[in-house]
Amino acid sequence: MKKIFIVLLILEMLVLSVYADAETFKFPLKKMYSTLTHIEVTYPYDGEICAINQPCSIIWVTNLIKNYPTVWVQIVWPDGTPTAGSYPLTNNGQYNWVPDASFWDESVRCKEYRVKVYTNDNKFKGMSGRFKVGQTLGHCP
Repeated sequence: MKKIFIVLLILEMLVLSVYADAETFKFPLKKMYSTLTHIEVTYPYDGEICAINQPCSIIWVTNLIKNYPTVWVQIVWPDGTPTAGSYPLTNNGQYNWVPDASFWDESVRCKEYRVKVYTNDNKFKGMSGRFKVGQTLGHCP
């Protein structure tokens, strides 16, 4: 009886992991985007360092979203949780973001972030690599 219960439990977990919506059930699964709806965010890339009060480029590929005059950009934590609001930008593939002092914390030294770029109807979205914001460019390890 115990073995049957364990087998049923494992089967149920497999079914849930295959068919469950990761956002609804908060599974720690990496959200995968279809290549047909993915905006490639090429900068900042993994390991990049930005400094407060200095321009930090945000660059995305516009091929799939040429018909969208505006995209939305949001600075998020590494897991995709928003740090603040979103900003509408002209869809030209580039924006110079200037992080203010709120993105740096002396006790942490360098906080890690990502950039989310998406269309207003959420049909297309993408995320940058993980980057850090430091007091100066040489400040982060």
